[in-house]
Amino acid sequence: MKFGLPNVNLLNKEKKKIGSLDVSEVSIQNKENIELSEKKSSIRSRKRNFQELIHLRTTVNVTALESLRGCKKTIQFNRYTVCHNCTSAKKRCLRKFKDVNSESNVDTDTKSNKAQCNVCEGCKKILKPDQVSFTVPMGVSTGKELVINGRGDNDLEGDVGDLIVFFKVEPHPQFHRKGNHALVRVILPYSSYMLGCSVSVPTLYNGNFCLDLPPFRFPHGTVMNLSQIGFYDPDTQKFGDMRLVFVYDSPLDPKEFALLQILQSSFTI
Repeated sequence: MKFGLPNVNLLNKEKKKIGSLDVSEVSIQNKENIELSEKKSSIRSRKRNFQELIHLRTTVNVTALESLRGCKKTIQFNRYTVCHNCTSAKKRCLRKFKDVNSESNVDTDTKSNKAQCNVCEGCKKILKPDQVSFTVPMGVSTGKELVINGRGDNDLEGDVGDLIVFFKVEPHPQFHRKGNHALVRVILPYSSYMLGCSVSVPTLYNGNFCLDLPPFRFPHGTVMNLSQIGFYDPDTQKFGDMRLVFVYDSPLDPKEFALLQILQSSFTI
């Protein structure tokens, strides 16, 4: 008897079918996992966006002296709170709707519009004025923020946002702030550069101090660095540096110009 050999092409087709079925099952599982992950990510993003919505932001102006020493401030603002009139009358309204619907065929939407709250007009939220007191930290600069927990908008589910206070500091009349460093221009006559002098230099926290300048030592535009007497940083709790920039008046009086000519003639050989 002759036995025929199995057809190789048919076996390959069956293997391909089995393989395609396995791949399809895996792809279905992958799709389900991807859909679940997308749903979870969408829920998380909604929660984040919702938390951003119930937070309040405001800007507070601070003077230069207030930022140096720190102070206390009280601000007034408006925030949304849950309408207690709706929450207290919610059970009673639902009972009325059930009783009426059992007797007559009337839609609840039309009745809910008629039974809107007189206080919030169906929004379930009320905009109420509020005020809060806080302490401005010493050495605060423009752009710094202070978070006051629990003073934002209220949610219908019971969540409460935060109040974020941004500070805007006015520039100092004498000191220019660069980071935590204080820049001061020391303007002197040209004669003080040639003969030397003593200068009273102001500081931020310790009053004035006397600085002796020898002749021809600090030319125009020279910067002197004085460490740890600049602006205070509340984050690092350290002081910056104060930098003195020496500036000399270039124009001379006629008398000074005549004296310089006499001095120049005395050095000629």
